[in-house]
Amino acid sequence: MRMGGSFPGHEGVTILDHLRLTGSGGSKARSYTTTHALDSPLEDIEISIRELRGQLNSIESTQQELAKLETGILDDLEALHEESDSTRDMLQDIAATLLALYKAVNSLRSAAPKGSLDSPNSPPNSTDQPQQASTKPSQL
Repeated sequence: MRMGGSFPGHEGVTILDHLRLTGSGGSKARSYTTTHALDSPLEDIEISIRELRGQLNSIESTQQELAKLETGILDDLEALHEESDSTRDMLQDIAATLLALYKAVNSLRSAAPKGSLDSPNSPPNSTDQPQQASTKPSQL
């Protein structure tokens, strides 16, 4: 028993015959005017597969972009870490230099004869005292 209708120009050929001969039920079967119950599900499946492939490609592309961004962020963080290490080292060097200068000034003051560090404009027994340097380095 043959299933309904024939194809224009191919009288007597049914959809099932066509499917058996061509091995497909996709785009070739859709081109005929006769509709078969298998055409719609196959068509829907093909469309779904194409849509899923498109979504998968979009997801893969997004993942690649995110991986590039992640790499860039990690590189930036590493550079900032190195820069902060360098800045910390530089500030420690400055603090050590300031401490050495402070100690040198105090050493010179204690070694100088009394009154020799007084300002030349002030009287010998002036109540003005030279200002003491702060023991803490000022914040930069």
